[in-house]
This record gives sequence, C-alpha cells and structure tokens, in this order.
Amino acid sequence: MILGAALLAAGVASSMAQSNVYSVNVVGYVNVTCSNQFTVIANPLDFDGTGTNNLMTNVLNGVPNGTSVYLFANGGFGIYGFNHSAWSSPPGFPNASVATLNPGQGVIIGPSAAYLTANPAGFTLTMVGNVLQGGSTNSNISTGFSLLGSIPPISGAIDSTGNGGLGYVPVAKDQVYLWDNTLPTPGYDIYTFNHGTWAPSDPVINVGVGFFLNTTNSAPTWVNTFTVQ
Repeated sequence: MILGAALLAAGVASSMAQSNVYSVNVVGYVNVTCSNQFTVIANPLDFDGTGTNNLMTNVLNGVPNGTSVYLFANGGFGIYGFNHSAWSSPPGFPNASVATLNPGQGVIIGPSAAYLTANPAGFTLTMVGNVLQGGSTNSNISTGFSLLGSIPPISGAIDSTGNGGLGYVPVAKDQVYLWDNTLPTPGYDIYTFNHGTWAPSDPVINVGVGFFLNTTNSAPTWVNTFTVQ
C-alpha cells in the first residue's frame, strides 16, 4: 500500500499589501493489493475535494467482476456485489448508487461465491482523490466495534503523535484487529491496550489498510492531524 504520487497545485488568489495568498491542494492515488480471498481496506482520500462524492462506486471503481464488498454498520454487514459490470445492493443498506466510503472508513473486499477462482492472483485497487489536511475527525468511530482506517494517507503506530502521527488516544481494554493473510490460516492479529501499553506491540496501520477497533469508551474520538510540508 503506497501513496503513489502527489501533485501540488498552487494558485495565486490575490495580491494585497504586497503579499500573495495561495490556495494549495494535494491530489494523489493509493494502490492497494487485494488478495483472491479477503482484504480489509480503508479509503484515505477525498474523491474530489468536496467531501460529498465519496460514493462507493467512485472509490471502488475498477474492481473486477466477482467482487463482494462487506460494508459494516450497526454491528452487522451488508454485502454488495459487483457482477456483470453492475452493482447489487443488500436489503437494509443504502443502494450501491448512494452508499459512501468516506476517508477513515474501512471495508472488506472479497470474492463472491460464484467467482472464487475468477481472480486467482488477486488484483490492484487504485483509489484517487485529495489529501485531507489539518485536523480531521473520524466520524466512523463508535462504542463497540468500528471498521476504520487512517484519514490521511500515512502509515504509523495508531497512537503516534505530531504532524503525520495517527493520533488515536486509546483507553483501557481497547482492541485493534488487523487482518493477516500471511498466517497458515488467515485471521486477525489482535492488539490489546492495558496498563498504558499495547500488547503484544503497538499496532501499526499502513496506508489504505482497514482494521476493527473495539472500545468500551462511551464517547470515542479519533482526530488525525496532518499537513504536507
């Protein structure tokens, strides 16, 4: 998972009192390798900079036929399917045409039952959009289980601080579930926060990777602070 490129576009807005005012946007893309089984990803980019067009069909544009997308909400999954170049929608969840996958929101991608051998080598998903800068509050977090990812496209320990730090402040008994496809039997690596430290180690979240957070905090928050320098 890498931030493949960033293009900095600076435009002069005005010149007043012999000083220039600039508007700066950073646009890039992230390549995520999806296995032929299950991969937990997260969207780290805002599709067009407006914050309103992060439709699942935009963010996941380019997934192959035979892909299932597991959207997590209210403690359960809605399974969207992409088959014959069209999306299908699960009951009780937003239609695929309006479902969103916003920065900081995780999702599980896997094969549909009818296409288990359609992509034996997996595929690369390319997500494009704007890098959100400043303080970004992850609105996807809640008490209990949440499927999350870092809002800025950066890697780091989940509770690292400073510009570029992931900035989550854990509470006792927090758990992070990171999906591991390299195990003899794929499953979750579980990290638990107790007595001021993580065991077995501080979980590191890579760019474009989603994870489950389980917290007992009644009012959990997660603020990422990031500025391109």
